[in-house]
Amino acid sequence: MAIYEHPESGIRIRHRHAPRTSGTSITYAFQQNSWLVSEHELPHKHRISDTQVDHDFMVVRNPWHKLQSSFKYWNPEADITHNYFTKLQTWFQSDLCELTSEHLIPQHKFLGTDTQIWYFENIDNLHRDLHRKYGIPKVGIANNRGRTYDYLDNYDGTDKIFMEKYLDLYHADHEKFGYDLPRGMK
Repeated sequence: MAIYEHPESGIRIRHRHAPRTSGTSITYAFQQNSWLVSEHELPHKHRISDTQVDHDFMVVRNPWHKLQSSFKYWNPEADITHNYFTKLQTWFQSDLCELTSEHLIPQHKFLGTDTQIWYFENIDNLHRDLHRKYGIPKVGIANNRGRTYDYLDNYDGTDKIFMEKYLDLYHADHEKFGYDLPRGMK
């Protein structure tokens, strides 16, 4: 999580950054506009900061797309057309066993009491909100490997253990943020 501070006005903003939700691009946008950026706490610690801020926001993403984006981040050569679900399932189950990857932490665990929720699905809306709320003009996207349209919206449903683990971990995110479960998953 980062704290952004405007060098002149002193406005302080907490950005609760769940991995694979455009956080690098958002931090880059603030830095390019001369805001001071401090890493205040690590997401995997699940701590709610007591640092006083003027605004508190978080970008959330469809958990199914976020999982696929994490898989693609850690496995950049993975091909959606060749044994994709088998590779995704194997990776998810092996990494999930120890929950060592902050990429897999459910997004609702990052929320604070007064956190404003923004949705990842339209990057232009994110940039518009940054500009409208904080005066940050649109800047280049720092890492564009997480494009939502690159990912499958269905699930083949062949691995019941994978499906149970996925639902156990992310069902609350689907409900809290209003995302449908992937087709093929109950």
